[in-house]
Amino acid sequence: MEANNSNFTLIGLPGSCKSTFIAALWHVIETNEINPAFTITGYPYDREYLNSLRTDWLGCVDVERTKVGMMANISLNVVNNITKKKSTLNFPDISGEIYKAQFEHREIDVKYIKEVQCARGLMIFVNPDDVKKPMLISVAKKMLPSQDEPSQSLKDWTHKDAPTQVVLIDLLQMITPFMAPGFKIGVIVSAWDVIMNSVDPEYNSLSPAQWVDRELPMFAQFLKSNFDYSIFGISAQGSSYGTDNSKLHDIVKQSERIIVQTGQDVTNDICQPINWLMDEGE
Repeated sequence: MEANNSNFTLIGLPGSCKSTFIAALWHVIETNEINPAFTITGYPYDREYLNSLRTDWLGCVDVERTKVGMMANISLNVVNNITKKKSTLNFPDISGEIYKAQFEHREIDVKYIKEVQCARGLMIFVNPDDVKKPMLISVAKKMLPSQDEPSQSLKDWTHKDAPTQVVLIDLLQMITPFMAPGFKIGVIVSAWDVIMNSVDPEYNSLSPAQWVDRELPMFAQFLKSNFDYSIFGISAQGSSYGTDNSKLHDIVKQSERIIVQTGQDVTNDICQPINWLMDEGE
């Protein structure tokens, strides 16, 4: 059976855990230790980059961020373990700095445009720890000098001050003209263990979609109005790394430390977003 080509794009600002996701994905489909949705049918010609990411992941150290300006093209031949359908997954690991520059300088790399044009969908990564929230008008008013008070010098606005959801919407708006019909968006809320382990019972009980509705409401409305999308909460690490990572090291099947939540369903299979993007998931 001839394999189908499935091209995807990964979007995320610096620190959004794209590379950690790739490291965990490579481990899961290469080892097949938890019977994931996909397993590889042949090793990529150049897998040094993937193995270096996985080495960090297995060692419970922060995966090295993709270098500025770097675009690592990853191609994996896989088979769906249920349907036995063969596919070639093609996706780039692009430095988050490129997306940051895209927002600040209003320029898109030609290679990136071509990636989007060939893609059937994308995964956009959001790290809850790095979300910059908008300032309420009531708060902003308090910062303005009144007529009865001496004039205060106000800080000039920069692109770094933009709320995260504004940046995410802008990144999608800029590439929307290049999306093919049927383009799908998979939103990845990374470091999901932070949400699940929150001491606030109203917070740790949120589903990934509910978290986006609560923390990124404008972004949620933009998705609902424009795209076929699904939201996944994923902790590719399984936990925050610290000085003692013995509990993570002691897990016999390292794939089982991964957390993937859709709705109220929780699994270890990090292939689920790709399965959904390929129309092979629910």
